[in-house]
Amino acid sequence: MYAKVIVDVPAGGVDRTFDYRLKEEHMNVATAGMRVLVPFGARKQTGFITEITSSSTVKKVKSIHELLDVTPVLNGELLELGQWLAKETICFQITAFQAMIPAAMRAKAQKQLHRRDDEVTRLPMEIQALFGQKTTIDWKDVPQQKKILTQIQTGIVAGQLRVGYKLKDSAKHREQKAVRVVQTNETPNTDQQKKTLNRIAKKEQPVAVASLINDESLSRSTIQTLVKNGFLIEEHVVIERNPYTAAEGDGKEQKATLTSDQTTAVHALIQGVKSNQAKTMLLHGVTGSGKTEVYLQAIEEVIHAGKEAIVLVPEISLTPQMVNRFKRRFGDAVAVMHSALSTGERYDEWMKIQRKEVQVVVGARSAVFAPFENIGLIVIDEEHESSYKQEDYPRYHAREVAIRRSEKHQCPVLLGSATPALESYARALKGVYQLLELPKRVNEKPLPDIHFADLRDELRSGNRSVFSKELLDKMKERLERKEQTVLFLNRRGFSTFVMCRSCGFVGMCPHCEISLTYHQRGERLKCHYCSYEEGMYETCPECESDQIRYFGTGTQRWKKNCRNFFPKRRLFVWITTRRKRKVHTKSC
Repeated sequence: MYAKVIVDVPAGGVDRTFDYRLKEEHMNVATAGMRVLVPFGARKQTGFITEITSSSTVKKVKSIHELLDVTPVLNGELLELGQWLAKETICFQITAFQAMIPAAMRAKAQKQLHRRDDEVTRLPMEIQALFGQKTTIDWKDVPQQKKILTQIQTGIVAGQLRVGYKLKDSAKHREQKAVRVVQTNETPNTDQQKKTLNRIAKKEQPVAVASLINDESLSRSTIQTLVKNGFLIEEHVVIERNPYTAAEGDGKEQKATLTSDQTTAVHALIQGVKSNQAKTMLLHGVTGSGKTEVYLQAIEEVIHAGKEAIVLVPEISLTPQMVNRFKRRFGDAVAVMHSALSTGERYDEWMKIQRKEVQVVVGARSAVFAPFENIGLIVIDEEHESSYKQEDYPRYHAREVAIRRSEKHQCPVLLGSATPALESYARALKGVYQLLELPKRVNEKPLPDIHFADLRDELRSGNRSVFSKELLDKMKERLERKEQTVLFLNRRGFSTFVMCRSCGFVGMCPHCEISLTYHQRGERLKCHYCSYEEGMYETCPECESDQIRYFGTGTQRWKKNCRNFFPKRRLFVWITTRRKRKVHTKSC
């Protein structure tokens, strides 16, 4: 038996499958969609099996070195989707396949150098010193010096040394020590041991030792004694990292009462799910019209039908509040996937999907590749957002990938937006997409008032602050009512640029050709593109004038003004590129 493998070498000359022989132990185990380690040229590379065949037209066929998976990481549909994606976006097949799995699962082959124990004394002293007491060292620890490399080559030829490769995944299972009761006729010696054993025996599954000590106040020494005497056995259990511990729900939240427009939209969606036909719908609803409730009730019907749902949300909208709403409705049936999660959290969430432990995925662009096998509905919220377009290879649009998957699963795709993309709205008006509309807000609540302030008028009236008088009055009003105010500004630093008023010189980044931003803390000028920085000028570098002035406004200037106007009020500045994860969910 043979396997056709796409090798992890993104190059035009090798963007095709290569035949490899299956070893005896791989027969009836290797399946299309599995990752493998194969010999490729002078080294070993990872790759994906795309097909298992009974014959090969290649005369000299190498064997697969190792299977990296027990079950396929890409099902048949995703393999086909990857090949389509490579053609549509003009990228390498391996690049398309890698985009479908979390970065944590992209195994890397780490080069190592091994020595034979019985040959150690015959190795040069420099090589012996490299190994010390070890028999294996990482190649990155080998000095790249001609003498050392020559000695290693000689040792390899003589059979004293050997180069190998160890696979290293970006993320691993998180484990902790647990104990379970061993069935025996013996009884513990002390009452304390008996009580401890009885409490552990009531647990059906292995119990984490840390949980027994911290949550149930059991003694570590007593547990260790029971293990030593054979009443308990230790083992390691996998812990699933929960990215949204603060957004838990029991899945028992009641449905909201729908408006007539919402009811029409939900019925149309449910009909689309039951029809088992690929259909694209556009839900055009004004802000606050209840689009999310439409999604939730449609997804509920999808789950009742035994199918799965994918909900795509722009990164900026994927807040704990948004996730919390899905958790409250569907409980543990929801997985979350987006870039703010740690590598380990993304790995755990993806594994939940593959193990069929969840029926709903809420995530950003890449969640469109969730390895579901029975999709009933794909929702793309705020479908006009540019973040649904991938800027790096493969340069796909999540909407087009979703439509392609819907054709395979014969399910509807729902595009939702208050301001649809021009092409989507045009297709809806032409009948290519089915148009659903929510023209009114829930309970007919009015839209918030929007006021524009012309700072030129403020300046003429003597207000030289960065805040208009109306804004300051509104902020004072909110504080008096013990309410909060949120100010948004898409500019970091204190001033957006500095300029010499004598000659017009502006501080520029030598690499990016954009103006440097002045940061008051540390008196630095910084480039927010390449991180270049330099000290603030005392005089102009061009004409040596001291007429240096600051122009533009950043978050630091706003902070200073807020301190001046409201000195006794608590102030929190959240800069998304610098703040720690989940800090916005904590009290400030």
